[in-house]
Amino acid sequence: MKKVTLKEVAKSQQKLIALTAEHMGSNGSSHLPATTDQAGFMSADDKYQLDAKGDYARGLSDSDNLDILTLGFGKFVARNFINAPAEVDDTVCLVEIVGNSLWKRIRFDWIAAGKTYDRYIYSTMDTGWEYSEWVDIVPMNGFTGTIQGRKLYGNYWTQVEIRLDLKCNLTTNAITQIATIPTEMTFSSGPAIYGNLVAQSGGINTIANFTLHQGNMLEVFRDGATALSISRVYGTITFSR
Repeated sequence: MKKVTLKEVAKSQQKLIALTAEHMGSNGSSHLPATTDQAGFMSADDKYQLDAKGDYARGLSDSDNLDILTLGFGKFVARNFINAPAEVDDTVCLVEIVGNSLWKRIRFDWIAAGKTYDRYIYSTMDTGWEYSEWVDIVPMNGFTGTIQGRKLYGNYWTQVEIRLDLKCNLTTNAITQIATIPTEMTFSSGPAIYGNLVAQSGGINTIANFTLHQGNMLEVFRDGATALSISRVYGTITFSR
């Protein structure tokens, strides 16, 4: 048996104490982080990402980084965000940033005004701040009631929603224009769009057809299979390019 000197024992003991302290008592990092294949400890980045997935929003002060474009993923509450939408004032706002290393979506809630803005960044593409607000559209040719539209933005698409609830008196199968869609909700190219809306004739449910062509002309006409006069048309039209 090899003889061990007291000095060697003391040296080994010091190494053991230092190793134990790294793992147990000194907030050290002498360990491997967990992976999808190997158990381990949680890294600082893992902890940050886990917290970011919850509903807790981190409060930021003026001494923190307030530049929305350089913040990490997560939810943040602060005043005076840098690179916020131009019209936003210095009231408290909520920012949510999601995505991955390739792209991200930034959602900005201007709480005091009740407005939400979205911004998508992918490689060299940056959509800028987009505000999806419902806009009133004026009905025409004897149709009365409500028509509203809005434009929604994504990182690969733009979508338009039109909702309507109109009273009318359609007694023939003639095509009738009911509205002109605002320019900001139309597209310069693409085929005409056709579909159905819910309709009523007295207390009977039926169908009315619609078409959106030349970019902005919204028209309806009575289904050729019915002889019912139509007193109401309503529903939602959704399309994208």
